[in-house]
Amino acid sequence: MPQRWRLISAHPLARAILQKAASLGLTTPPAEQFTALQGRGAEAVIHGKRFWIGSHRLMEDLGVKDAAFHALATRLEDAGHSLVAISTEEHICGLISVADSVRAVAAEAVRTLKRLGIAMIVMLTGDNQGTAQAVGTLLGVDQVHAELLSADKVTAIEALRHTYGEIAMVGDGVNDAPAMAAATLGIAMGAIGTAAAMETADITLMSDDLTRLAWLVGHARRTLRVIQQNIVCALGLEIAVYRAGGHRVATLWMAIAADMGASLLVMFNGLRLMKQ
Repeated sequence: MPQRWRLISAHPLARAILQKAASLGLTTPPAEQFTALQGRGAEAVIHGKRFWIGSHRLMEDLGVKDAAFHALATRLEDAGHSLVAISTEEHICGLISVADSVRAVAAEAVRTLKRLGIAMIVMLTGDNQGTAQAVGTLLGVDQVHAELLSADKVTAIEALRHTYGEIAMVGDGVNDAPAMAAATLGIAMGAIGTAAAMETADITLMSDDLTRLAWLVGHARRTLRVIQQNIVCALGLEIAVYRAGGHRVATLWMAIAADMGASLLVMFNGLRLMKQ
């Protein structure tokens, strides 16, 4: 299998389709001149003929006319399915319906974030409206924005920043990278994330465990408290040494004690974060 074809298999839907094909004993022909169509799908040449693979929206953009396909695609999307269509310039070759399964911990992760005081949790997705709304309702998110291309996600983030101020964007795909850059804070899920997402992110979580998002919020708050404590302790020790000198110039040993004492206090107080 050529390297260019393996690039698309990093997508979760692509991996699922390839795994299903392998379980059925099907072989995938080599693809040449592969080009990713950001947020919509991909195109490539197979056995000298150009094919497109992607969403229902991509087929409409290509102008492929097939009333039966569009009726079936609309019905499946309304039922909450994600669709992957394959076409040539002349006709639709096939349609693959994929039902998204929500992780068992996803809804609890959302509830935990809300308990931590996160004001608004919004889902931005390129998936169809029916699937996105079904998943969003199950997760308990506050808003759902569906059928978004990469530029649409950036526009949505900018609108949210204008309304709420500080915004964190969590993502893992190539299409998420521009929106992560537009957010106040970008967070990449490292285990399943693309290189573009991880390079753009301010923070990369080295797992795809959604519960780590709540841990990250708590850890950031604990870190901020420790920094504030360190500043107070360091300044307090310096003031105490100055006052102990009776408003006179402190001796060399007093200065050393204050400096080293402050350094040790800051270091040991900071090490408490390792226990978390």
